[in-house]
Amino acid sequence: MRTYVGLDSAPTLDRRVALAVADMERAGAFDRSVVVVAIPTGSGWVDENAVTGAERRFGGDVATVAVQYSNKPSWATFMFAEDDARSSAEAVAHAVAARAATKSTPPQIVVYGQSLGAVAGSGAYLSFRRTDPLVCGAVWAGPPAGAVNTDGATVLANSSDPVVRWSADLLWSAPDPTATRHDAPTPMWLPLVSFVQTSVDLAAALDVEAGHGHRYGIDQGTSMPLCR
Repeated sequence: MRTYVGLDSAPTLDRRVALAVADMERAGAFDRSVVVVAIPTGSGWVDENAVTGAERRFGGDVATVAVQYSNKPSWATFMFAEDDARSSAEAVAHAVAARAATKSTPPQIVVYGQSLGAVAGSGAYLSFRRTDPLVCGAVWAGPPAGAVNTDGATVLANSSDPVVRWSADLLWSAPDPTATRHDAPTPMWLPLVSFVQTSVDLAAALDVEAGHGHRYGIDQGTSMPLCR
């Protein structure tokens, strides 16, 4: 069961969130065992591999919901409208958790985000996991280096993904290889050179198959926690 509300569906965030919850209610999403709150990338994209993987992980007994907060490239949203992304993630997670809590057998809630979606979702997840027992896990795929709090979450990061390695720290120190899964030969780190090369690699980060670069596969969904 998949629910998606785009920017053109309603003029304000509150109305888009209300529309998403209403659509979920009509479709019976809150009668499923698990609800995945998927935080889109800056352009509003949700990776189908993650949704397909979640449906496999939970045997189809799952509903996925996403609400668009921008139609700009992720880098532009990250630089100029990150607060919009975070506000949307928190509003959707709060509304879904509140409605789920009214059910006699409430669904467990998993938060998922890729790239900027991970940045936006991590704040909401950390807030709710401390106060709401229904929010039981999170998956972050390809999170930008240093921009995501990964406490309590499953992190998928390809060693060949420049997004998870790019930061000013590359100018003077090598990236931590333990923070990524090895999917390709790792080039030697060189001061300044590695920063420039990684910056260049960002432009082609999506020009690869799933499992490499900034492309992730169905393991985004199959790695979600079995909360019960």
